[in-house]
Amino acid sequence: ARAMSSGDALGPHSYATFLLPGAMTLVAVFASIFSSIAVIEERNQGWLQSVLVAPVPRWSIALGKIGGGAAVAFVQAVVLLLALPVLGATMTVTGVATSVLALALTCLGVSSLGFVFAWRSETTAGFHAVMNLVFVPLWMLSGAFFPVDAASPWLAWLARADPLTWCTAAIREPLAGAASWGSLAATAGFAAVMFGWAVRVVARPRRP
Repeated sequence: ARAMSSGDALGPHSYATFLLPGAMTLVAVFASIFSSIAVIEERNQGWLQSVLVAPVPRWSIALGKIGGGAAVAFVQAVVLLLALPVLGATMTVTGVATSVLALALTCLGVSSLGFVFAWRSETTAGFHAVMNLVFVPLWMLSGAFFPVDAASPWLAWLARADPLTWCTAAIREPLAGAASWGSLAATAGFAAVMFGWAVRVVARPRRP
């Protein structure tokens, strides 16, 4: 099967090549989610409380936790790029580098969002409920499985409003030789807003 839309697909390449960037987004999302669970476990074990009273700025706590989770997610997802030559995709150094940058920003944004929900969750069960209600639909609507332009109008509208759609497009388009700086800028904006939100959440004292 061939990709269904020139706007969202990898040109004449196979559907497997089209799906690969979506799989990278999937790995980034779920690796970030599972890294965020550590925040809840560390709070329950008392380790997080000792960090909060340490004489360090709270933004550094967010940076450390989010940076570590994003790095793990990035390493796991970027390995999938090794499949591109097998799938017969035409690659350029600039395209791969831009795609890798978009993936790094995606990992940062999703890790920050996961951190925010984990910081506010009291139990891992509650966090898993958030994962099912928020993260899974975001990924399903991200254009990972199907071109957004080929969807029904109402579904395409929802997909275009989904931040993970911007992230997936920013990863996919450079590999197709049609890099859009708009998608990359939107992904960078998503990462910046989510990280800022995480820092704000950490800076505010938790209610007893």
